[in-house]
Amino acid sequence: MAGSPDSVPWHDAWHAALYGSQGFYRRPEGPAGHFTTSAVGIPHATPILAQALINLADRHHLSTIVDFAAGGGALIAAIAAHDSSKHCVAVDITERPTSLPANIGWWRADGGAMLPSEWEGLHDCLVVAHEWLDVVPCPVAQRDQDGSWRLVLVNSAGAESLGGLVTGANLDWLTEWVSSAVERAEVGSARDQAWDGLCAGISNGLAVSIDYGHEYAERPVGGTLIGFHCGRAVTPARWQHRHHRACGCRLPRCGRSIAAT
Repeated sequence: MAGSPDSVPWHDAWHAALYGSQGFYRRPEGPAGHFTTSAVGIPHATPILAQALINLADRHHLSTIVDFAAGGGALIAAIAAHDSSKHCVAVDITERPTSLPANIGWWRADGGAMLPSEWEGLHDCLVVAHEWLDVVPCPVAQRDQDGSWRLVLVNSAGAESLGGLVTGANLDWLTEWVSSAVERAEVGSARDQAWDGLCAGISNGLAVSIDYGHEYAERPVGGTLIGFHCGRAVTPARWQHRHHRACGCRLPRCGRSIAAT
């Protein structure tokens, strides 16, 4: 299945859709304008999660809490409100929200697996990555007619094609973590590397990831790549700057996000 001249690996299209100059996570309304999580948008959930993280930090005698991929900062603001003794820092791709309390630090990263320049030698620190790994773009692979793994490409019209063979660390990851029954999968080695990079910046402390996933035997045979448009699950589409849309959405007040578990 030959691709068109403008076909690119899903990893690249995914990254542009989320973190490009017009990407979903750079939009002014932020992710909270489109969906809810246990960190924001679900009634009474944010203070419960905030208190649980404070308790965890206290058990490990950690004085700093960092919310990595903090969005609008609702979770870290709740933590700071519950416990003023904690040094609180948020990390995200956007400029600091004007509503964020002045006692909370704000570090900028460039999205995906990228870390802020301050990410080195963190100590006495609890790092919370809440629904971060599922929006770290990764290669999408599919078996060809011979059963070999190939990269999935996507063109500007949203049509997919199969590219070159998957090799190296990506093939090793598929061999270890994906059963023979699965025909298509998102290759998680990029997220393993992202997590390793995040943890490497912590000299003394604890890192916690709160996210979605699948056990080996329950991995969907067709993969998990999905788009979200105004709170609804949709087929993911490639971001197109000329149409002023984020990941395929032309509606001025709605964006699309791409994620995979």
